[in-house]
Amino acid sequence: MVIDNNDKPGVMLSSAVRTYVDRFGVAPGKKIAVVTNNDDAYLTTFQLVSAGIEVPVIADARPTSGDMADKAREMGIRVETDCLPHEAQGYLGVSNILLQRSDKSLIEKIACDCIAVSGGYSPNVNLVSQSGVRPVWREDILGFVPDAPIRAERSAGACNGTFDLAGCLREGYEAGRQAAKAAGVKLPRKKGAAPQAAASAPSSIVAVWRSPGKGKAFVDFQNDVTAKDIELAHREGMVSIEHSKRYTTLGMATDQGKTSNVNGLALLAKARGDDIPTVGTTRYRPPYVPVAIAAFAGHERGRHFQPTRLSAMHTVHEKLGAVFVETGLWLRPRYYPVNDRETMTRAIWREAAGVRKTAGMCDVSTLGKIEVFGPDAAEFLNRLYINGFAKLAVGRARYGLMLREDGYVYDDGTTSRLAEDHYFMTTTTANAAGVLSHMDYHSQVVWPELDVAFCSATEQWCGVAVAGPQARNVLDAAFDGAIDMSDEALPFMGVREFNWNGAQARIFRISFSGELAFEINVPWGYGKAMWECIYQAGQEFDLIPYGTEALGVMRIEKGHVAGNELDGRSTAQDMGLGRMMSSKKPFIGLPLSQREGMADEMRPRLVGLKPVNIKQRLRGGAHLVEDKNNANLETSLGWVTSVADSPAIGSWIGLGYLKNGHNRHGQRVTAVYPLKQESVEVEICNPVFYDPEGKRLHD
Repeated sequence: MVIDNNDKPGVMLSSAVRTYVDRFGVAPGKKIAVVTNNDDAYLTTFQLVSAGIEVPVIADARPTSGDMADKAREMGIRVETDCLPHEAQGYLGVSNILLQRSDKSLIEKIACDCIAVSGGYSPNVNLVSQSGVRPVWREDILGFVPDAPIRAERSAGACNGTFDLAGCLREGYEAGRQAAKAAGVKLPRKKGAAPQAAASAPSSIVAVWRSPGKGKAFVDFQNDVTAKDIELAHREGMVSIEHSKRYTTLGMATDQGKTSNVNGLALLAKARGDDIPTVGTTRYRPPYVPVAIAAFAGHERGRHFQPTRLSAMHTVHEKLGAVFVETGLWLRPRYYPVNDRETMTRAIWREAAGVRKTAGMCDVSTLGKIEVFGPDAAEFLNRLYINGFAKLAVGRARYGLMLREDGYVYDDGTTSRLAEDHYFMTTTTANAAGVLSHMDYHSQVVWPELDVAFCSATEQWCGVAVAGPQARNVLDAAFDGAIDMSDEALPFMGVREFNWNGAQARIFRISFSGELAFEINVPWGYGKAMWECIYQAGQEFDLIPYGTEALGVMRIEKGHVAGNELDGRSTAQDMGLGRMMSSKKPFIGLPLSQREGMADEMRPRLVGLKPVNIKQRLRGGAHLVEDKNNANLETSLGWVTSVADSPAIGSWIGLGYLKNGHNRHGQRVTAVYPLKQESVEVEICNPVFYDPEGKRLHD
């Protein structure tokens, strides 16, 4: 019911009060006043009394009482007929209710801490309306019911305006028979009967769309629409219910008007001087029911908030004792301790050193993978990347760098040409979905004339990297002659496809570690078998598994950029990759990459950093300054992006960005880390610390 101050805590639907008591054993109040215009609230009253809760009054808007009122009086409950709620009173919640006769004479103030309100039921016509049926008004129940069906749907029971149990059972039975017959079910000749229920006494209802009062009375509690808002909408010319709905936002909350629409329609009809059928109702749209917030949050948080992605070799890593780390949604092996006493630092050193000494294998399945097809695939990639791919030979791979439209680096990876019209692209793990979306936008919107198609293949192929001086021997033993691994057959940056145990496999001679290395891809279902095959064959050559930490150490030793350097603020020139930018073709980001500020020599450029005192450690995020005693944002010359305790170099090393850094090799600055009050004098050097000539790639 729309009454003054009906938004106070303690004003509740009568059915809600009954549910609290019946279903949950919770008393919404100690003294509950009941106001109604129909018989349903009496059921709530009887339940309250049987639970030992005081009901000081039932205010019934109907002029005469029926059997339910007589029963209440027999139980000693005060019943006032021809009585309307005038106002809910109280400061932080309900403390009183003012009651009023229909002739506007006040009865009295009743003390209570909860008001159970029953204004009648509205049949739920939302779902049937979505089939195209327009609801029609029934005055006897003061609600809309479905009109004749347009499609094969049937309405029965309460949603059809029948509220008594006997009527619901009768209509449901008949609707079921009709549906079965329409579905082709042969019904028995002897017609059955609907389940029987006690006859229900007819329930009368009287319209109470707005109780007397001049205060704030809410119609839609979710969108805070009041009775005065509807009157204002009418004065502003919003005489159509569709216009009034949008002007006031009546019925536009998650309950889709289930508790507010009929009251709102009636108030607009009164303002217009029309009846409710003339005003009509708004069109109901999906969702039929609101989505519960619990469905978004999940029954738990943590691992249940987002799906955890596991590679095909995850169970193998578990058996090897891997400690995992989250990279996006993926769980990747971080390191493999040989026993409970081995610390992470020792494990990382052992793994990185082992790869450089003999051989190691790493799960690289999480890299983003995209298959690119079509006669214009080469031209498409040419426009995506800053370097050329149109002349890349079949069977060869190339490192590529792509920019955003603003000229800053977006992502990097290798792309291989498997056929004239077929490329295989890899992206960083974190950017896989973004790169695919980036490609999709440009193929559909920017270059729709290009005949190219592509799809994500991240989950179709799982990959293993095998690196180290013994890598070729390990794979020769594992594949047992299935493919020629010689330099002549598979040169550096070469790609070959071959058959392995009945599966199509791809082998790429590319390296992220700086060692002789190969990456092998097989279909996802073969991943575990491939790992175990390589692992067993490699034991003769002291092969070890290594995780993301050792991988990170080796990539820093080789000066390879990764996520820490691809921070969205760096250009190709900043990374020392400016020479890759082709001058013979256009590509995404080219115009804005040539802005004056992007070519400024004083921009932060990628450098290597080594502590002058090799016993000191570096920290990622440290700022680079000339004077450690004058270290602040204004004097900062750059920052450290990545650090590693390098077994190959024998000290901590780091990568970072330093203003004019490419011209400052051999000079010294100080890396300050205010969080720990640390300062380390570092020498600026080439970011490639290990094997700068690249000889080990070809051994």
